[in-house]
Amino acid sequence: MELYVGGAWQGKLDYVLAKYKRQLIVVQGENCSREDLENADIINHFHAFVKRELDAGKDTARLIEWLYGVNPNVIIVCDEVGSGIIPAEKADRDYREQVGRLLCEAAGLSSHMERITGGIGMKIK
Repeated sequence: MELYVGGAWQGKLDYVLAKYKRQLIVVQGENCSREDLENADIINHFHAFVKRELDAGKDTARLIEWLYGVNPNVIIVCDEVGSGIIPAEKADRDYREQVGRLLCEAAGLSSHMERITGGIGMKIK
């Protein structure tokens, strides 16, 4: 597992695609299923997948553990959603916290992690 995080519109996916000079299966988190995640090389907008799962009432607590078990070589690309103003709505706060928890777990399992800002990667792990 590899993890790439950063603010919205910071060039994360372009950075990852340029790094790997081969054809990759990219799924978009906002419109994919768990089955799609099993076969993906890259999950882009992972935060959007989590949001959709939570909105549907699904449990995401063991999502990273499951994903690592079925697709240990997956590359996760995710916006940082924990910075900025704290949302007024409880559901939005819960979503933000859950994405943060999942990213912490993914970071622990990842062999490589980078933060992307302005299209430039900064190695964390």
